[in-house]
Amino acid sequence: MAGGIHPTLMPAKSLVEGADFAVAGPGELPLEMILAGKPPESIPGLVWRRGRETVVNPVRPEQKLDLDSLPYPLYRFDRDQVLVDGRLQTLGWRLHERLATWDGRYYDMVSARGCAYRCAYCCNVNGAPVRRSSVDRVIGELVDLRKREPRVAGVNFQDDCFYTGSDEWIAEFARRMREEVGLPFIARMIPRYVTASGSSSSGRPASST
Repeated sequence: MAGGIHPTLMPAKSLVEGADFAVAGPGELPLEMILAGKPPESIPGLVWRRGRETVVNPVRPEQKLDLDSLPYPLYRFDRDQVLVDGRLQTLGWRLHERLATWDGRYYDMVSARGCAYRCAYCCNVNGAPVRRSSVDRVIGELVDLRKREPRVAGVNFQDDCFYTGSDEWIAEFARRMREEVGLPFIARMIPRYVTASGSSSSGRPASST
């Protein structure tokens, strides 16, 4: 099954040879319905074949699930398999280090989906408005991660703009991240959400630690 940007922008051209389905828009609900054996015509966002015809089901609002309802991702080293160099290989930590960014030491995580903007050229699968996990959900996943995989050294937030949303969310997250998780993190931002700070009276940046 294929998903992501290409099926969302060009669904009719995304069902390549060898793929049974493609999904436009968020994929959790369509995948659940496929595994449950639901009729293809009833599955939102599904791209499928009916004889020689490629059928594109419309994306529907119910695909945008409450993020707090989603289970924590599974990372089962030495059990799961991945396709590498044309063959299935067991995903051990050494292979994970070779394939992942930052030698696999930073955990990729999404705390929010979508973007506050509606740029005409954008290929964002989730669109607007932004949906955000609760601080409880984010911290809970990271605490669980530290118990399951102590080799992780930090967190890489993949949100389109991590600072979109309320200042209260950011303040609570920052406090609990330090107190309960204790890992450094990387986040993406849009310039308008960043303000200058730490300037000295001379106008030069003040030193900080």
